[in-house]
Amino acid sequence: MEMKELDYKTFEGLFKGLDSQQNNMFAHSQVRENEAKYQLVFQNAPIGLIHFDKNGVITSCNDTFVRIMGSSHEALIGMEIAKLPDKRVVKLLKSALNGKYGHLEGIYTSVSGGKPIYGKLNFQPIINDEGQVMGGVGILEDITERKEYQQRLEYLSKSDPITGLFNRTYFEQYLDSVNTGLFKEKMAIIVCDIDDLKLVNDTMGHSAGDRLLVAAGKLLKDSTPIDSVAARIGGDEFAILIPVHSPDTIEDFEQKLEKNITLHNEKHPDLPVSISYGYAVSDENQNDMKALFRKADLLMYRDKNQHRRLSRNSKIQRFLHYRQPAASCSPARTATLKAHITAFCEFLNISQVVIHYILGLADYHDIGKAGLEKCQISGQFTEEEAMLEMQKHCEIGYRIALSSDEISIFANAILKHHEFWNGKGYPLGIKGQEIPLECRIFSIVCAYDELIINGLSRAEAFKKLQDMAGRELDPEFIRMFILFMEQKDSDT
Repeated sequence: MEMKELDYKTFEGLFKGLDSQQNNMFAHSQVRENEAKYQLVFQNAPIGLIHFDKNGVITSCNDTFVRIMGSSHEALIGMEIAKLPDKRVVKLLKSALNGKYGHLEGIYTSVSGGKPIYGKLNFQPIINDEGQVMGGVGILEDITERKEYQQRLEYLSKSDPITGLFNRTYFEQYLDSVNTGLFKEKMAIIVCDIDDLKLVNDTMGHSAGDRLLVAAGKLLKDSTPIDSVAARIGGDEFAILIPVHSPDTIEDFEQKLEKNITLHNEKHPDLPVSISYGYAVSDENQNDMKALFRKADLLMYRDKNQHRRLSRNSKIQRFLHYRQPAASCSPARTATLKAHITAFCEFLNISQVVIHYILGLADYHDIGKAGLEKCQISGQFTEEEAMLEMQKHCEIGYRIALSSDEISIFANAILKHHEFWNGKGYPLGIKGQEIPLECRIFSIVCAYDELIINGLSRAEAFKKLQDMAGRELDPEFIRMFILFMEQKDSDT
């Protein structure tokens, strides 16, 4: 075949055709690559994505959207958004199909009817070059955890973490809002104080003190109208702001509180609640809520001073009742112990004042164990830890006694009744004559009675006491006690 010579223009046309073909192929390749990239982003996006057509029908959705909605691709694709029961979403769709961007934030129910979510939903229209709406894109973000966290922070910012009531900051802000005149009716401020919270903390531990606070907070909340604001404003102080709807508002509160406290204490005699309070009511000439608060606070302290002694003495009786129910604390054992103490002291020609101290020690020496009983029986300590915990009862009893006018004179003896002659006792480690006389006498009589209760004969008990002389017990008083008991036997 004869080859024709190709001129320059022929080559030029040929190359232009090839170049155009390559450009088209490259453009198609770029489109496919961009489409693949888009699908990769679409399917793996951490937010829910959908496409919908101009009729509002879902044409595609990613895995995140399926998961958020609690459904499947098969169930969602082809779904008509306009037929959803949520009218907010339908309204958002109509806005998008009219060429407008729409945004909605709120609670949504999943397609499967599961747990509602808190989400942010955006609908963006897709508009072609002619300005026609071809459909749109929906973006759904599940912000449930974020919203719950924000709500938790908001709750913590205005709530007391122990009682769940409002805190001081919120209460003061509320008082300021009342001062601005937002409330037209009369208001009453009640300031309350939990009696002897420090005593409970010192003797039974802060966990018991927290339980007392929780109980008191609930009693106050349950005794006030629903439109009142109750807050814990300090360690043992509470405040309540009550709208005065009638002349009986305060009286109703007092009656409900008294009734609720009585019922609570009948159910929980081991940790009774006692509340002192004072109140003040605003009038047309008294709009300064902070001045009203100060007046109520002053009246609360007057009330507290009036029944402080009664509250303390009732708690002392409770401590006596709830100390460890061992034989060492039984009424019969105490009576026998006191009889031996009296007789031995008279043998020694001890003054009646000292005898009174020792007899008081017999009654109250273990009062500090009331706060330890649950720790001992709960099994939460090892044997060594339990012993160390038990040794705290001297200091706890000391603090209890100091809090009571009636038994404060026995506080020093309660603190030191487990000190040893050789200085190896507790809690102070004092020794010899540093130990009060009443403690040295009490320890000997108490030790003897304990040995007899444990089944030892009198001779065996005397031998044990002699072994303890110079270590735990005063050796001279040991000698005198054995002499006293032998003389007593010979007299009988």
